[in-house]
Amino acid sequence: MASNIARYLTRATGLRRTALDDHEKHRRTLPSAPPKDTTDHKQIGSGSTMSPEQPHSAPRVVVEVPDSFEAIVRHEDETRRPRTSHREQLGHGTHQNLQLKQEPKEAVHVIKSDKKNLLDIIKSRNKKIQILENNNADLQRERQQYMHESNVEQSTIKQQLRKRNQQLEEAQSENKLLKASLEECKDRIFSMQPTQGMSDTQLQASYTDLCKSIEYWIEEQFDEVKDVIMRVITADNGRDGPHVVLGHIAQAHIEAIIQEPELDSALLVGLVSRYLHHQFLSSDRVFPGLPEATESCLREINTGINNLSPSKDMESIQSWRVDLYKTLSSLESAKQARECALRVAATTIRSSFMSVRSMDVDTRPGAGTCDRIVADAADLAGNVRQTIAMYEFDPDPWASAQVEIGVLKLEDWKKYKIIDSRTGQAVRSSAIPTADGNGRVGEILFVVHPAFVRKPTKTAAAIILVKPTIAVKFDHAIPRGGKRNRFG
Repeated sequence: MASNIARYLTRATGLRRTALDDHEKHRRTLPSAPPKDTTDHKQIGSGSTMSPEQPHSAPRVVVEVPDSFEAIVRHEDETRRPRTSHREQLGHGTHQNLQLKQEPKEAVHVIKSDKKNLLDIIKSRNKKIQILENNNADLQRERQQYMHESNVEQSTIKQQLRKRNQQLEEAQSENKLLKASLEECKDRIFSMQPTQGMSDTQLQASYTDLCKSIEYWIEEQFDEVKDVIMRVITADNGRDGPHVVLGHIAQAHIEAIIQEPELDSALLVGLVSRYLHHQFLSSDRVFPGLPEATESCLREINTGINNLSPSKDMESIQSWRVDLYKTLSSLESAKQARECALRVAATTIRSSFMSVRSMDVDTRPGAGTCDRIVADAADLAGNVRQTIAMYEFDPDPWASAQVEIGVLKLEDWKKYKIIDSRTGQAVRSSAIPTADGNGRVGEILFVVHPAFVRKPTKTAAAIILVKPTIAVKFDHAIPRGGKRNRFG
């Protein structure tokens, strides 16, 4: 609306100037004769007068200013019409001047009223603009405050999330530890449960299989080799380190095989059996692979418990030993020590006969059998130590009852598994030896396999589960007969 009013004022000013210019041109074209003085010298227009000294001057023309935009448009349309004559234009201008004389104040009042309305509108617009700006500023402040609160809340949520994640990781770690502890407790509870372990029959079968495995391995490796022990002694004499032959052979053994060369294989079996007994099956061996100081300390504890006065119940003592072995078996370091002891034992057995036959290559036939024999001996020792009953491997459980050490009596004939020194083979159980007047049938040269005995208790006597195997030099020859069988 302000722009329309401005155009309106501009058009009105232009029309007034155009009217004045047209009037001036028309006056110049009038004749020079003086017209009649019909002027009443009254005020013309707004504050102007006609002087009596100017009779020939034309009267002042007051241009009517259109009071609206539509009037301006109408005026423009009229100006575009064909021009009339000067006389008509003069008459028309005089008529307009007369109209303007009648309404000059109304036109000025309209302009002032429009200007006032325009100012009011501008002021109203300015007020609205100010209100909008204030509202915009309030919204900006609210937005900034909301963004600040949102950032603070987001930061708090992130901190809580990090804290929750940390708590979750701690809970997962604690859960793993609790699970490990639970499994350990289960193992301990299970190990503390009273158990009978393997039965006598199972242990008996395991020991019998072990003895046969040693015999078959020796026969496979040295059946066609003569004087194995003497060749090994000659080649390895003075050698350092563990040795199956040099570490366990006695002078009586050497004299025996010199006199009875057929006992060479039987003595080899006996030496391997002695070595495995010393490494795994002996009652002094608490756990294979333990350091000597640790094992010695545990042996002293066992001895102290056995010597308590008053003595504790033997079953309780054996339960403590079973728990000790199970605890050691569950330790990772003890497991590694056991595996190392098995490797060392198998390597020692093979290296003890390298001067006779090369057995240092694992791919050679018999090398895997040697490792399996060592593992079977260690497993048997572990099974024996995990039973409540007490067992031992005794070379001669009846030696204390004999009147003469190293002498085989006819009455003890059935207590042993016997190998004849003349043939190197087992004597049949159906054979009948010849005895002298004192009941002597021969001389015991050495023990091939010790007996496997269940120790006596307060309510039960000792039980011989596996007879000892011995080599005997008979005073009188025993007919061999039957099919060849090296060890029975």
